[in-house]
Amino acid sequence: MSAIYGIWRFNGAPVDPHDIDNMGATMAHRTSDGRECFIDGSIGLGHGLLRETREDAADAQPLYDRDAALVLVADARIDNRDSLADQLAIDPDTLATLPDSALILRAYRQWGEACAAHLLGDFAFALWDVRARKLVLGRDHMGQRYVHYHQGDGFFAFATEPKALLSLADIPRKLDDSMIARMLWMDLAPGNGETFFDGIRGIAGGTTLTIAADGSATPRRFWSIAPDPVHLGRTPEYYVQTYRRLLAEAVACRVRRAIAPPGLMLSGGFDSSAIAGLSRDALPVGMKLVTVSSALAPGSDHRFDARPKAQACQDAMPHLDHYWFVRTTETPFDDFESQCLANDRPPIASCHVLQGLSRRLAAQGCRVAMDGFGGDQTINPRRNRALAAVLARGRLVPFFKGAFGAARHRQQSVWTQFARVRRQIVPRPVRALWRHLRYQPAPWRRFAYAAPTLTERMVRTGKLTEPNPLKADERQNEPAKDKMLLDIIQCWARPNLAIEMAAAGLVLTRPMLDKRIVEFGLAIPEHLHFSDGRARHLARLALSDVLPATLCAAPPGQEYFDPSFNDTVNGMIGEIAEALDGLGDHRTVRDYVELADLKQDLSLERLQDSQLERPARGIYALQIAKYIRWFEQQNH
Repeated sequence: MSAIYGIWRFNGAPVDPHDIDNMGATMAHRTSDGRECFIDGSIGLGHGLLRETREDAADAQPLYDRDAALVLVADARIDNRDSLADQLAIDPDTLATLPDSALILRAYRQWGEACAAHLLGDFAFALWDVRARKLVLGRDHMGQRYVHYHQGDGFFAFATEPKALLSLADIPRKLDDSMIARMLWMDLAPGNGETFFDGIRGIAGGTTLTIAADGSATPRRFWSIAPDPVHLGRTPEYYVQTYRRLLAEAVACRVRRAIAPPGLMLSGGFDSSAIAGLSRDALPVGMKLVTVSSALAPGSDHRFDARPKAQACQDAMPHLDHYWFVRTTETPFDDFESQCLANDRPPIASCHVLQGLSRRLAAQGCRVAMDGFGGDQTINPRRNRALAAVLARGRLVPFFKGAFGAARHRQQSVWTQFARVRRQIVPRPVRALWRHLRYQPAPWRRFAYAAPTLTERMVRTGKLTEPNPLKADERQNEPAKDKMLLDIIQCWARPNLAIEMAAAGLVLTRPMLDKRIVEFGLAIPEHLHFSDGRARHLARLALSDVLPATLCAAPPGQEYFDPSFNDTVNGMIGEIAEALDGLGDHRTVRDYVELADLKQDLSLERLQDSQLERPARGIYALQIAKYIRWFEQQNH
């Protein structure tokens, strides 16, 4: 994990070394192995290093190729080192100690800006081409590493994290109205790479951004999400074998070159459990995979508790060094100011759990952390409405087989399965009428806490579209929904939870969002995902000797990140009331947040009577309101 940052002043004014130094200092959690810079008049590049692979021992950035007049800073883990070496005529002895950053630099010498399309792995880089007078930034295919930027009046600045950009006096400290509105609406669409700060953007995954001497910025998409044609129209045996091979390789690329024990947030579900199992043969000799699970105390029978499945993984996989996080008194309000400073955004509703997990991994010396995020959209889709989709296509025999299979696996009656399908195939107009009657006058306003004036302004200017929950809830075409979510993930300014993990000294990497996995997952035929009334059919076939037998046989279900969240909220009622009372007099908060609705939904009566369907939304909206007040106080 590295920090990259820099400034280019187009009018020729010299870059102040103190500005570069201050940018690096704000990201000290990423620079424990050293920080260096390159300054040449109006251009300045900085790099901070936290080693994660054995080749990083030879890394000394910024890299300056005097012959080609190129300067590079990169935050990268390159997976196709061998194939790049063949194409770039690098001998094996040289490759053995060549850092990944040097491979990127050589790739640019060979292919120019098109070099990003030849790279495989997680990467973000910035390259100053002295002769061409241009700055090229690039981000990996699914945006697992990230870089933010600001296009100012007469200058361009970039950095891994927004806090580094906010350290510059040239960049105004102002919140972004459209991002706040979208978060209050729980609208995950990334817009144009916006962050919580006005004027600070993130480059989309699979994209390079070229800055010219006149200040113009040209984005170029070098990869788009689509199935790899090589995987289309194959036999079932091919998909089983390729599933196993590609996922094992995606996991191996993240652990086999590690200089410290890699970490994994293990939920006990198919995605994280598959990563845990397949890591065994790729771990360096004598090294274990450190795993940590958020669970309830032993003896709980909560249906969303991860303990039973995570324990099954621990028992079946001796290469795991497993730890538990059991919430006691921790709440989302803990360490609020330090989290605001570290995360460059309001703390999420389950931030206390994420802190507990990341701190346990960091305490064991981990520098890399993985999770199973992305599996639901790639190779392990849930297909909760698969039976309804089968019936909608008129395939009665497969439908009845699936219904009886689901009843057997869920240990429920077949009539329960029919009732579930009946609700899912109700025609759209009927569902629209039901939602209108239930949520009058506007169903899409439920649990949205943006102030009406903010919403109206954002809709009027085209920065926000009134959500259509009926369309969002239309999931019979689940493959299309998965593709839509992948497109959204690719365009996020940074991956969710990434900066939070970085604050603990951990680089977050996701095998399920590896380019190879995405391209393969979109090519898998639907009938291989759902069979005998159960989803994850292909995973059960491909990983039958890797996953615990109890997991392979488990009925559909989901393990919660924080299974005790409702108990957490109920224990915070006094703190919630106090926080809400303290926000009412703050004008800026009122301009953004509809506090009356928020107070009603987070009232003692609503919480204790369980009238609020989604308390996490209310808590996150409260965190946003508190963040707005905190940010304004910091500015003044």
